[in-house]
Amino acid sequence: MKRLFLHLKKHEYRKVTYKQIIDFFYELISKYVDIYKLEYMKKLKLDIIVLIISILSLIWVILYKTIFLYREELFNYASEFGEIVYGILGSVIASGIFYYFVVYLDRNRKEKIVNEIIKHKLSSIAVGLYIIKEHVFPHFGLKYDDKIPDLEEFMKRCKGIDLRTKAPYIPNTSNQPINWYQYFNVFFQSDNYNSKLLYQHIMYLDIELVELLDKIQYSNFQRALDSFRENGYTHDISGAPGPFWTYLKDLEAISNYGRRIGKKNNR
Repeated sequence: MKRLFLHLKKHEYRKVTYKQIIDFFYELISKYVDIYKLEYMKKLKLDIIVLIISILSLIWVILYKTIFLYREELFNYASEFGEIVYGILGSVIASGIFYYFVVYLDRNRKEKIVNEIIKHKLSSIAVGLYIIKEHVFPHFGLKYDDKIPDLEEFMKRCKGIDLRTKAPYIPNTSNQPINWYQYFNVFFQSDNYNSKLLYQHIMYLDIELVELLDKIQYSNFQRALDSFRENGYTHDISGAPGPFWTYLKDLEAISNYGRRIGKKNNR
């Protein structure tokens, strides 16, 4: 973007490539439009256009066969012209019906399948948050079903877990963690796996969800634990209260988003 303006400023128009121009407008549009939904909006717009044209064509055909055909000709060869238009609009109506059954219904069927995958993976991330709270919050003097405290309160409570000690049992996991480092790594890997599957259907994801998923890709909390394990700076959870709080809040936001999607699909 800066290079494009630099070229324009120097009036070196010949050096500005088409790719630079496209990249410039792509970046400009993406600031105001959910770029991941552009393709969906194009399809929606096409659906509306096909529907309107088909309805108008049907109305004209009905009027032609019931009214216009029995009126006096307004000009020479009006009846012949009307038959030509009738034939064309009949084809348009047939195309609209074909579009509805072959394109529209098939796409809706695929979207429903993809939405179920999205809902399932978001539920998996939400379950991970539930398990972490169930195991960690009692160490902080909280109940598993308590809301995540604000950052200031969380920093006061985030202590008392030596990451080298034995970790609790994680349900439905074949490789059980030996210590808390491995315990959190199980969830990091699960987050990464679920995110990759969701990214495969990125055209169906809102930019809000994409941004949330990006935040849990090698989060600051994971970086902190890797640093503790490798450098031995500390092995207590109190060494990373801020990153841990942010990680939990990101998981909570994804969990809330998943619940909204579930309610929307059940309507």
